[in-house]
Amino acid sequence: MSDTTQTDLSDTAGTPDPQQIADFSPRTRLVDILSQDVTPQVDAVAKSLIATGDAMLVKTSRTSVHGFVLDREHYDTRLEWTATDLNAICSCETRSAGFVCPHLWATVLLADRSGAFRALEEAHSHPLLNRSGEPPAPGTRRSPNAWPARPGWKIHLASIAQAAGRRSAAHPPVAAGLARQALYVVDGTETQELALTGGAALIVELQSRHQKKTRPRAINSTGVWTKGSPFRLDPDEIDTFAEEADRDILSRLVGARAAEAPPSEGGTSNPANDKLCALRGQVGIELLRRMCETGRARLRLQPAAEPLPLSWDDGPPYEFLVRITPHEDGKHYTLTGHLRRPGASEGEPACVLPLSVVQLLAEPARATAPDAPTGLVFMHNKVAPAILSGGLQWMTLF
Repeated sequence: MSDTTQTDLSDTAGTPDPQQIADFSPRTRLVDILSQDVTPQVDAVAKSLIATGDAMLVKTSRTSVHGFVLDREHYDTRLEWTATDLNAICSCETRSAGFVCPHLWATVLLADRSGAFRALEEAHSHPLLNRSGEPPAPGTRRSPNAWPARPGWKIHLASIAQAAGRRSAAHPPVAAGLARQALYVVDGTETQELALTGGAALIVELQSRHQKKTRPRAINSTGVWTKGSPFRLDPDEIDTFAEEADRDILSRLVGARAAEAPPSEGGTSNPANDKLCALRGQVGIELLRRMCETGRARLRLQPAAEPLPLSWDDGPPYEFLVRITPHEDGKHYTLTGHLRRPGASEGEPACVLPLSVVQLLAEPARATAPDAPTGLVFMHNKVAPAILSGGLQWMTLF
């Protein structure tokens, strides 16, 4: 009976339908095809952006995927596929140079997880799924936004170049025999964005500079210093800084970073974040005071702005004050926010300032006592302690 059944099936099957073979063949995943064009460095950063929640899908359709990525700046990414090609759009420098950037690759990985490519993959007919790996024929016109498919050797060279670039940015060259100093740049934009999400910290970017190989023009001259450049805090490099104050501050920052949360899933991290430090608590406020005492603290209010000199104001802490005054219509009241500082000595009148003169507000600490400073007020290129008592959210309303 078994033989008869097999014969019947053989007789009735006939020639298999090519469409049926396509339907039951293993599905080729688009992400596996596109990964051939991605360097290991881009892959690692993209997965880190996903793990930290800095990359997300905004919108998906049958022919497109829209993403949003936060990588020091905001990037809107877009993937659009036509009958013959895949367009990948991002405004970052890596994409402008003709390569796949971490922002686009993070969007591809998220789209793959969500199943956005499934209909395209099950069709088995798109040229992307049957790519030979050869460059387009001469004269073939492609969109400037087309996915940057490249031969393997070009990807290998790009990987080497990107790895060298990251090492150079993370470890600026240390000039042997020349004094090296640290610069401490308070990042106003990052601090404010963190506060909007409920975070309590002051974000500081670490920079270093060294003395140029020039002869001083005067006997008491300290020479000319190079422009500061961000660097990744490496415990092995702390001894390369000439001044004891820098070595002490950087050592404390290393200890604070070691006590923070463990790395995200996969053990990867965003390289840009290695150059930023989050100052928290009373210890963080004290560290900022020490940074200002070096004379090399800076305040950057906008990402592209030149950092301003920053010094410590050692006067009494400011307090947040709300004034209520009758409106001129006689029916309403007007609320205005102010900062009040008591006189430094007995009999000296208090100083009351409007919030409009403030450059930046931060509250990196929590109250440990009723009169303990928990915040910081930046104005006139100075920073002073403040008793905010959790009122930072209120102050943003004025």
